[in-house]
Amino acid sequence: MSSGRPDCGQDRSVCLLRSGSLDDDLTGPLRDRGFTVEPRELALGSTAEAEAGRCFTPPEDARPDAIVLVANDPAVLDEAELGSFEPVVVATSDSAVERAVHTGAYPVSGVCRVTDESAAATLAWVVESAIDVHEYEVRTERLRVDTTLIREVNTAIVRATSQTEIERTVCERLVDTRYTLAWVAPGRENSAGVRAIAGVEASDTDTLPLATGGEGPLATALATHETQVARDVPLDARFAPDGAAGSFDVAVAPLVYEDRCFGALVVHSPRRDDVDEQARDLLTDIAANAAHAIQAAADRESVRLNRNRLEAITGAIPDLVIVYDGTGRYEEVLTNEPVLGLSDPAVLLGRTAHELLPHDTADKVVRAVQETIETGTGQTIEYSVPFENETYVWEARTTLLDREGDGGGRVVFLARDVTERREYQAALEAKNERLDEFASFVSHDLRNPLNVAQGTLEMVEPADDDSAASLAEAREALDRMADLIEDVLALARQGSVVEDPVPTRLEPVVHRAWASIETGDATLDAGADLGSVLADGDRLQQLFENLFRNSMEHGSSADHPATVHVARTRAGFRVVDEGPGIPDENRQEVFEHGFSTNDSGTGFGLAIVDRIASAHGWTVRAVDPPSPDRGACFEIAGVEFV
Repeated sequence: MSSGRPDCGQDRSVCLLRSGSLDDDLTGPLRDRGFTVEPRELALGSTAEAEAGRCFTPPEDARPDAIVLVANDPAVLDEAELGSFEPVVVATSDSAVERAVHTGAYPVSGVCRVTDESAAATLAWVVESAIDVHEYEVRTERLRVDTTLIREVNTAIVRATSQTEIERTVCERLVDTRYTLAWVAPGRENSAGVRAIAGVEASDTDTLPLATGGEGPLATALATHETQVARDVPLDARFAPDGAAGSFDVAVAPLVYEDRCFGALVVHSPRRDDVDEQARDLLTDIAANAAHAIQAAADRESVRLNRNRLEAITGAIPDLVIVYDGTGRYEEVLTNEPVLGLSDPAVLLGRTAHELLPHDTADKVVRAVQETIETGTGQTIEYSVPFENETYVWEARTTLLDREGDGGGRVVFLARDVTERREYQAALEAKNERLDEFASFVSHDLRNPLNVAQGTLEMVEPADDDSAASLAEAREALDRMADLIEDVLALARQGSVVEDPVPTRLEPVVHRAWASIETGDATLDAGADLGSVLADGDRLQQLFENLFRNSMEHGSSADHPATVHVARTRAGFRVVDEGPGIPDENRQEVFEHGFSTNDSGTGFGLAIVDRIASAHGWTVRAVDPPSPDRGACFEIAGVEFV
């Protein structure tokens, strides 16, 4: 509200828009209160000039803080078209105009009845009050939008699993909410290339859409770790969004966490409010949160790698180290923890394998020891040891320690308990056998009677149009059943774990999968640098086939054939189409058995994709596409490239 100071209107401007006349001078009182006043005439009527002057649209770079509409005729309120401009204050000496405004039927913020000189002076207070209220409402709405934006960004980056996904997500959210262009620049040690970009489909990402040399905003932000703002910055045509031209205001927020700079978040907007002090603070917070998330993702990856390294190291350490002589006598025994209740290995010294192990097992151990001494070649054996009503499976490797002249010698015997691994393998084999049995049942016991039904139906001649329609429905039902059988059969076969993956080039697999399905006029966009992964080639092709079929069913048509994009990511690869996409609430359900938004679909296609990915130790998710003009996006992560 007004502060009551004589200069309350200082640095504020008013457009005095006249349509009619008042005896009192309104310009003087407004200027006395510190307002800058621009008088203009509002032409009304049916002439072309009137039509052109009826709607007042102030220029974006010289918008007044308020409009004072001078009107003594209620018809002016109906004919004047002020668009969405706010605030508008009506000045009038006509009581009918005042009553019309008070009905609330017109988009004005206030009315001042001007009948004498003192009332004209009051107009300045009404205008000041309207401006204050409008600015408060604008600030409140902007705070609401900013709060929603930072909440959505934080939620998205928490769910992201890699630096690439975090940066892409932040850029997409900023463009969706406010900015024309958003992108991420690398740190000072690598000044070329755009890591993530939203708002434009940029083909040349080796060149930044903002100068980096000298004392530009990007270079300064990276050097000082402080957010920078620049006005009226030209944008390279390669990065300019469709229809955008001219200069943009730019803000650059460094991605800094504990003095480590991951790069900079850069936004462009033609609206000055988008890079003002409030926006700068918001971008600084978003960049700081993104940097924290990037560091957390790096820490998680480091922990994962360290855990894998530790598991590899500990997996190479044997549970039991024994030195046998040529007769199978224990000369040295070392353990990294109690084995089979053996807390003091010294009790074994001087005893033989036949004294401590079952006869068959002892024979196997001694035979391996003697063959190692005779040939000098290490042996690998697997043997069983009963203990406390359970049988433990051990895997051992022998290495010659020394050989004596009379055929004797000593052997190092490294043994590891593999009981859990063998139990898992046995359970896995049993599961695969059950899957094979189920697949056999589906393949024969269901498919054979279905084939009989389809063949019989083909021999039936319809008697009339109604029976022809019924027969068509029956054929459609049987065809759908056949599709279901094929999908259930594929689901059963693809669920087993891939035990022996081999290096497989992605590019030929992708093209074979595309060629094996009906794609019409749709096109495939797959680069030649997709790399090679450890996989089962046939099942990997099935994964791509099902993803491509999903794109054909939901994202492509004869009138609008789509392009399906396959690209490599840091953690795997993605498949993106140009269809309507997948609603957020359905992104988990699409992988469930039987879920489909297509009446003719079986609902097993993406479930099979999920099974194949899991069988390889990968994960598959439906995520936001890398570009807003694309549709469904499936990312497969956890892939091991070779």
